[in-house]
Amino acid sequence: MAPCVFALLFLAAAAPALAQTFVWKDGQGHAEPDSAARKTVSGVGGWLLVTSDEDWEAKWNTPSTNIPAFTEAGTVTLGKRVFILAFVANPTRSKQGDVNVTCDFEIERPNQVITHQNDIECLKGKPLGSEGTLYLTKQIVGFVGDKEDPKGKWIVRITIKDRNRPISIPLETSFTLQ
Repeated sequence: MAPCVFALLFLAAAAPALAQTFVWKDGQGHAEPDSAARKTVSGVGGWLLVTSDEDWEAKWNTPSTNIPAFTEAGTVTLGKRVFILAFVANPTRSKQGDVNVTCDFEIERPNQVITHQNDIECLKGKPLGSEGTLYLTKQIVGFVGDKEDPKGKWIVRITIKDRNRPISIPLETSFTLQ
């Protein structure tokens, strides 16, 4: 199966007397429906991605006019490195201009949950960029399957919590270790 390449586009447009509206868009500019791994709740967007891109950081650290494209890792072979990235878009700012986003994070391998953490800091303080900006959270995990790891479906879950609103965005994705 060929890897999927996701081009990340989004639109934040001010609505009169309302918080900004956030819409995920595909590479051609068409609105994308919510999925288990990428959704919007009350104007705040969340995206959970497992990528095989070793250069994900270089792709991300470009001018805001560049739209990064990431390769989704659906299948991972032993010894191959993948990266779990979580993004939040349009987090709510306090009256002082601060954002406060926490995350619940969990990785489940085929036979048990191996990582579970609640309310870890994902994005906090005065962010750069205007309202509607997409941010990479602090929750970046590198994974390399080794011969002791069980083969099969691994599930990654994250719940992004905007503490200024408050809202929760539960996200889930998976990959198969073979």
